[in-house]
Amino acid sequence: MKADVYSGFLTNKVKVFSTKKGVSPLVLPKKLLQKVRPFMLASAMMVTFSCRNNAPLPQQENAALKATDKTELRAEWQSVYNEVVKTYHLTELCDKEPLDGAYIEALMKGKDVPVLTDSNYNHRIENVENFWEIVKNGIRTIKEVQMCPALTLEQKNEYELQAVKMLSQISRVKGTENEVDLRDYNNMKAFLYFEKVVQYRDDYSEVMEKKDGWIDERDEALGRYYQDYIKLDEKVSMYSGVEKFAKALYLNDDRFLISSQDSVQANALSRKMLADWLEAEEIKYKWLWYFENIEDDVFCNAINYWYKRGNTFGINLGIDMTGRMRKGNFSPVGTIIIHEMQHVMQVEPASREKAEDNHKSYEALGVQQGAYETGYLAELGPTLYSLALEDKIYKEIHGIEARKTVDYGTIDTGDGKVGLGEAAVWFSKMIDKYPTKSVDELLGQKEVIEQLNHWGNGTSRVLEKAFER
Repeated sequence: MKADVYSGFLTNKVKVFSTKKGVSPLVLPKKLLQKVRPFMLASAMMVTFSCRNNAPLPQQENAALKATDKTELRAEWQSVYNEVVKTYHLTELCDKEPLDGAYIEALMKGKDVPVLTDSNYNHRIENVENFWEIVKNGIRTIKEVQMCPALTLEQKNEYELQAVKMLSQISRVKGTENEVDLRDYNNMKAFLYFEKVVQYRDDYSEVMEKKDGWIDERDEALGRYYQDYIKLDEKVSMYSGVEKFAKALYLNDDRFLISSQDSVQANALSRKMLADWLEAEEIKYKWLWYFENIEDDVFCNAINYWYKRGNTFGINLGIDMTGRMRKGNFSPVGTIIIHEMQHVMQVEPASREKAEDNHKSYEALGVQQGAYETGYLAELGPTLYSLALEDKIYKEIHGIEARKTVDYGTIDTGDGKVGLGEAAVWFSKMIDKYPTKSVDELLGQKEVIEQLNHWGNGTSRVLEKAFER
């Protein structure tokens, strides 16, 4: 049915034709048309338009899109591009560079789209060809979504702008057209986004809606320092005492230095620390966590990590609004958030599935669908950082000089031991001495890892091999 038929409803010139030959058409009376016009018009439009078969847009919406100033639209894309490149510091890369604006615009036109052969949702990037296959098919899906009458013009524009944001954070190897580092966290997150678009298409709630406490590939902090944690894990293999120390520290309830009686002051001081930390880390978004009561969620004060095949990749983060911890302990709410956000930045932004498993059936993966555990090493940096902050808070509340060591208890690995207060003052000095962004990169510094190894093993033996890599 064409658009000129719709205009017939407005001019009262609608005729009904019989399916039999020789029967004259019946002209519908004006009064009858006035009564049934809304129902007939709605029915006709419902039959005609469907977003799944790429039918043309309704006439009014199509006219609105044609009236859009394309120059302004491109300027909006350029603004998004500039902001992303600045936020991600992509011009400071050594061997890589951001895609240029012309390349991104060519991608958005979507003229060179490979056949989609990858139907496996939430998996690792297999190779560069697999990366671009998903990215380009995601862009084509976004172009198809522009034809969907179920979405508003604003929502359709969100799809496009988000695509430009994700493309703007992709970096390629310098001197190449489309060679990308598949271990780069920005590239991995772009892959996750376009894979999600291909999976959910015009399902706006799944693709675009943002809820407090849900952290996904659109958040810059996710996975930012995951490679620092991998490097630390490699170094620690040469230092047996580090893992011992990490476990002894994390399982020691004395590390919660603040009592519930000091909670009001401690929470206020910690919120200022949180604000300073977020500013230093250039994290501008405030919806990365939500507040709740610890009794309502077994995952409260911890990252709830969704990574399995078939699930949408992301992290859920709820924080107890008063700082209550398990076992009746207390930790200032600001330090809890910093601790958990450091875990968020440790997470590799990819499915736990291996690239070689991409074409296996879900059932064939078997045990790989079990819980993902990082062990105590992942807790070491965030826990030491929390210890140093809580030590400062305790001293400020009780009027104690920052340089003094407070007796909070002892970290005992069975082979070596150190006072919690001594470790807190020492790590605070290391934070000032090595102003690196990543707490795991800090732990990997030679004098830091050797000291932790000494406390864990009760020996000062120095190993050099880990630093020769």
